[in-house]
Amino acid sequence: MANNQVPDLNKLKTQVFKLINKDLPKLIGNRAVKHFRRSFENQGFTDRYLKPWRKTKSGKQNTFGEKSQGILTQSNALKKSIRTVIAKGGVIKITAGYATKVKYAEIHNKGGWVTIPITAESRKFFWYMFYKSKKKDLKWKKMALTKKTAFKFKMPKRQFMGKSEMLNQEIDTLIKRKIKDLR
Repeated sequence: MANNQVPDLNKLKTQVFKLINKDLPKLIGNRAVKHFRRSFENQGFTDRYLKPWRKTKSGKQNTFGEKSQGILTQSNALKKSIRTVIAKGGVIKITAGYATKVKYAEIHNKGGWVTIPITAESRKFFWYMFYKSKKKDLKWKKMALTKKTAFKFKMPKRQFMGKSEMLNQEIDTLIKRKIKDLR
């Protein structure tokens, strides 16, 4: 007989309202942040399947000639900058680099042309790197002596955020489970 009881509709209405406007946006936001941060561990973006990032030209070394732990992982600042900014009222916004010093998030995610001005300070840095390499790495010397006023290069697209079929499936499962739990 207990199974045939009529549910308290006011209580159910309150639970649904709370689920839609408070709980689900936070849960979905957290799930999305985890999914996008996983891109750095996987070294690629997952939509329907993993799309690996293009390898660096220098192989397994970073710009400073040190052994790299992976692409876009030297300081993990970009990965850590991914967060849920708004998660209330049914609105969820995930950003990278928002309100942080990670201004390069968008260019890495979308790819594009980058122009870096050559300043007196950057020339000092190039000389420092040249001497640090014990005068073996001539690229630093060439960069310090260049007549150019800026370096321009194409940053390859290394997407870590965006539309993802796999994320949508995870969110779908999460929503169905939370609705089922309301009973």
